[in-house]
Amino acid sequence: MKNNIFKTATRCVAATVLLCVGLTCKAQTVPADHTDKIWMCVLDQQTRQSQRLFVIEQLTSASSPTLSPDGSRIAFDGAAPGEASSPGARIFVSNLDGSNLKDLGPGAMPSWSPRGSRLAFSKYSPEQGVWLMNADGQNQRLIDQQGWSIQWSPNGQMLAYTRQIDSGVDFRIFNLVEDEFSTVFHGDSGGYNSFYWNFAWSPDSKRICFKGTGIGSKTHISSIAINSDPVVDVHYVCESAIADFTWLDNATIGTCMRTSEQNLHKLFTIDASATTAATETGPTEIGGQFPGRNNSDGDVSRNGRLIVYVSRPANK
Repeated sequence: MKNNIFKTATRCVAATVLLCVGLTCKAQTVPADHTDKIWMCVLDQQTRQSQRLFVIEQLTSASSPTLSPDGSRIAFDGAAPGEASSPGARIFVSNLDGSNLKDLGPGAMPSWSPRGSRLAFSKYSPEQGVWLMNADGQNQRLIDQQGWSIQWSPNGQMLAYTRQIDSGVDFRIFNLVEDEFSTVFHGDSGGYNSFYWNFAWSPDSKRICFKGTGIGSKTHISSIAINSDPVVDVHYVCESAIADFTWLDNATIGTCMRTSEQNLHKLFTIDASATTAATETGPTEIGGQFPGRNNSDGDVSRNGRLIVYVSRPANK
């Protein structure tokens, strides 16, 4: 796909970088142009200001953005007009301002290696499974044909993905150091019958946050420790939730939920130290998002300050 898919935002990425290092910033304004398009945005949690990085001109969908470890590039998946957002998804990598766009081919939910030289990703059929490839799309390697939603641990030592097993579902861990596989729930699924895509590692690489269903009639936002005696912590219980997670720090989960007042998707935080006994407090909306739009698919930078997110028109 050609580089003219994207149009650079009116503010250059240099302005975003200045804002991110704590210089004085102007009052937040919402761009008045391209309001019917999908935007790639960044939110500075200290200034509570959002910037539009670039406009997605021709793709009909864009999801799962992830910042490279050095913060210079964004990887995400998207689909062109006429292509379904799932089986037609392709992986793209660009600079922060949308320039130097590269179409890396079919795939979804990219996840950077710690040095930014490789990507883990999932593929729909006919090449279904979880894969690795260089950041330029070369040297693709199948890890598990039955796996889905692979995510690289922040310490670089492990890959995690979901997989159907004889007794249900489980998270499978590929230890890159030891070159061996293991499961998290050890085969019993913890009572869940489904683990959804876009789960997330904690920054210390010790826990995985996920959406789980199958225990009662509710949806759980939970996390589990990656060790020999795993314990599930249920942080929030609700009727339904969007499978879209990141960690702001080791005690705070970022996710996306639909607001009842505006009927819009917004970014929220959940206290990762809270269990089901404390769910009455509920999620907290993150300040500084562009108002009047659907904001989702947040990904936090390695230093914990920036959140890259996708912003869609209210009717999309």
